[in-house]
Amino acid sequence: MDIVAGAYEDLYDRLILVSSDTDLLPALEVVRREGKEIEYVGFSHAVSHALIEYATETRLLRKDDLTPFVIEKRK
Repeated sequence: MDIVAGAYEDLYDRLILVSSDTDLLPALEVVRREGKEIEYVGFSHAVSHALIEYATETRLLRKDDLTPFVIEKRK
């Protein structure tokens, strides 16, 4: 709902979507119809080709991109 409401209320110019949930496609259709850009951020091992189709820009994160931010558990 926030994605659609924000598009209608002109609260953003670019939606940055960090999800591979294709249930969001109807909301993304509204975002596109409202002339907003969509940046899809996904994970290289689980790419959503459907979201890539809707996106203006795509970034795929690799394990190496995330490793510096992982805190290892102490033994």
